[in-house]
Amino acid sequence: MQQTEATATMDMEPEAQASVIDPAKMAMFNAQLDAEQNLPLGVCGGLLAAVFGAAVWAGVTVATGYQIGWMAVGVGFLVGFAVRLLGKGVTPAFG
Repeated sequence: MQQTEATATMDMEPEAQASVIDPAKMAMFNAQLDAEQNLPLGVCGGLLAAVFGAAVWAGVTVATGYQIGWMAVGVGFLVGFAVRLLGKGVTPAFG
C-alpha cells in the first residue's frame, strides 16, 4: 500500500517536518508582506481610532459620572489594532 505525501509528512519527526518548507516560497511570501505594508495609512487609521476611542471614553464618563481608567487600555488596544489592520504592518515600525 502506498503512502500519500501528506501521510508521509505526518509520520516524520518534528525536525524533519521543518525542512519541508520551501525557502524560495517563504522568501516570496515575506517579500509580498513587505510590499503590502502602508505606514501612512496605518498612522491615519490609528489617529481615527484614537479620536473614536476617546469620544467613547468621554461618553461613558459623562453618562456614568465615573472615569474608568481601564478604558485607556481599551483605547490603546483599539489604536494598535487599527494600525496593524490598516497598515498591514509586519515590521517593528508598526509597533
